Amino acid sequence: MDRETLWHLSRRLLFVVVCGIVVLVQTLPLPGAATSWPDPDLIVAIAFAWTLRRPRLLPPLLVGGVVLLADLILMRPPGLWALLVVLGCVYLAYRQKDLSQVMFGIDWAYAGGTIVVIHAVYYLLQFPLFLPTMAAAPLAMQALFTIASYPLVVFVSVRVFDISKDRKIEDI
Repeated sequence: MDRETLWHLSRRLLFVVVCGIVVLVQTLPLPGAATSWPDPDLIVAIAFAWTLRRPRLLPPLLVGGVVLLADLILMRPPGLWALLVVLGCVYLAYRQKDLSQVMFGIDWAYAGGTIVVIHAVYYLLQFPLFLPTMAAAPLAMQALFTIASYPLVVFVSVRVFDISKDRKIEDI
């Protein structure tokens, strides 16, 4: 197995493990965690950050499978959120060529705009699909918290997990 394939497989496994840890922490009964504030959707932030840095790293089936499994574990209606996250990742991967050499603020704006759109579409599709509806305010707050957590996710992804835009596999 060549070095590039091994690097891609290890980062894909790392994505699954990190998302598993996020879901595990969300399911733990932590003291003081029963607040009215929604948690940021870190799986979405991680998927978008990694897609904007390395679009070939996360295939849509992997992202969809991880988000679908998170839906099932967190007892959310399965399928719709996973589809929207995959569509967001595909859109950002398509736009990555335009965003490869831009400043972080523009990168953050694209990711944030995509997060807002998928949250809005999720809210609007709950009614015709007869899904249990979530109020608009907590969903909007979750979108804002996810956007606010995006810079930290990018920092950890680049500094700890070595998912950067400009680094070649041969340099690793």
